[in-house]
Amino acid sequence: MLAASAAQAVDLPPSYQDVCRAENHPDWAYGKDGTPVQYQPLFGCDGRFGPRRDIDEQFVEKLQATGLEGPALSWELVRHGWDWMRRQSLSHALNRFNLAFEADPANGDVYHGIAVIMNETAQSGRVVDYWFRQAVEKERGQAGRFADYGRFLTMQERDEDALAMLEKSIELEPFNAWTMVNLATVYFRQGDMQRGCAMVERIGTASPPPGYPEERFRAIVDHWLTRGKTEGCGS
Repeated sequence: MLAASAAQAVDLPPSYQDVCRAENHPDWAYGKDGTPVQYQPLFGCDGRFGPRRDIDEQFVEKLQATGLEGPALSWELVRHGWDWMRRQSLSHALNRFNLAFEADPANGDVYHGIAVIMNETAQSGRVVDYWFRQAVEKERGQAGRFADYGRFLTMQERDEDALAMLEKSIELEPFNAWTMVNLATVYFRQGDMQRGCAMVERIGTASPPPGYPEERFRAIVDHWLTRGKTEGCGS
């Protein structure tokens, strides 16, 4: 009986805490001291107990009942996370990204979502940067992780690092208007007029991102066309 019990214990899957700790994330990456658990990446890599955990497990089990496992389950949870982001419910969004981690720790979009939320909740640049780096270093993920990391680095004026991400982004998504804008920003800031002007020309023919208001987008395009003239483009 004891031998059978021991065998059953060995066969138990690793806990969320075990999976998280295997990634060796530094303690500071979970946010400022006192950050509520609902705003901590990967639930603070700590054990979870009580009704909230039970609700999470039931939600995941419902998805698993539809046949989703591993990377497919992780993608679905990430999709739910971005849906909550669009509804501006950051705690619900982070919850879904955190759950997606357990299904597939190699899914870069998990960390992409976490990084965006860390930025939105005014965590330090060091914390935001850490999760963005996790996002782009993972083997799986959408092109948007490079675009958003590039935008963050542009805002931080880390131009060389930004260029590496933005050029990867434009390679994967040649019509990403926001990447064009950030590339133009960096090129002009570095004094690279030739590439800056070429990017302004591309901005002039760009289409609004899905769901973005046409009128607001055209105002942005007009701003950049004016900026191009100011910089001497076309002269």
